[in-house]
Amino acid sequence: MNHRILFYCTMLLALFSCTGKNKPAVTAGSSGLSKLMPALQGGWVNTVYMQSIRETRSPIRAFEKIGEFSAIYIPSGNLQGDSILAELSYNNHEGGEFTIFDRAGGQPHAFQTNLQDPEKPANHYELGYEATESDTTLFLFHCSNDNRVLDRFPFGKVAGAERVDNAGVALNYFVNQALFSGTYRLADGRDSTVVLTSDGALSGLEPYASYWASTDFVIRMSNNIDNLCFGLREADMECFPFEIKGDSLVVYESDIKEQDGEEVLEKGPVRLVLVKVL
Repeated sequence: MNHRILFYCTMLLALFSCTGKNKPAVTAGSSGLSKLMPALQGGWVNTVYMQSIRETRSPIRAFEKIGEFSAIYIPSGNLQGDSILAELSYNNHEGGEFTIFDRAGGQPHAFQTNLQDPEKPANHYELGYEATESDTTLFLFHCSNDNRVLDRFPFGKVAGAERVDNAGVALNYFVNQALFSGTYRLADGRDSTVVLTSDGALSGLEPYASYWASTDFVIRMSNNIDNLCFGLREADMECFPFEIKGDSLVVYESDIKEQDGEEVLEKGPVRLVLVKVL
C-alpha cells in the first residue's frame, strides 16, 4: 500500500568563550560581516546530526540528535544596511527567521543577532564563525545577559548546497549527499543504471524522476520508520520503507497497519535493491 507523507569539522571550541583571548581573523563590526559573506552564504547543518547521519545511515535514528536548532540558511547577496536576514530551522520541523548584525558580539569571532530566548528574554544569541585549512564551522551561542555562554550549537557547511533556498532544503541536501547520492545498478540483473543526485533528482528508475527521504519525524503517523519517496513531482510522491546495508539501498513495499489507534508504517516484501557502484 502506498501512502503520502507531509514533509515538513573541526570544532575549535576553545576559541569561543566569553573571556577568550584569541583575536578573530576578521573583526566583527566595521564591515567585518560583509567581508565574511562569501564564506557564510549557503546552508549549514547541526554537526552532531551530521555525524549521526554518517554513523547510523538512518535518518530516523539520527533524528534524536537533531537538536534544538537543526539548520541555518544564509542567503547570497549583500547586506541590507548593516544586517542580513537568515533562516533557522528548529528541530527540522519548524522554521523561522533571524537577523545577523554587523556588530561585534560579546564573544570573539561573533556577531550580534536579534534571536532571543523566549523563556528568558534577557538572554540572547550570537553567531560566530571559524575557518581552518580543512574545515569551517558556524556557531550559534546562547548567552546570558552578562555574556556568559550558556550553550553553543555548531554547524557544518553543506558542500555544494549554495543554491538551496531554505534551511530545511539544506538539511535534506546533506542527507541525500551523505546517504544516497551516487550511481547504482539494479540487483535483479536488469540492464539499467540508476543515478541519484544530492538535489533529489533521479534517473534510470522510470517513471520516477525525483526522490526525497523523510527527515522530519515529529509527526509519526505513517512516518515511524525510515522511508524514501519517489515521484514524477514532489506533490505526488510514493513512499516506501528502506534500509542501507553495506553498498546496497534496499527498498521495501509499504504496509500500513493500525497500532494503538494510529496508522504505522511497516516493511513489506523487498521491492527493489540498488547496489552502489560509484
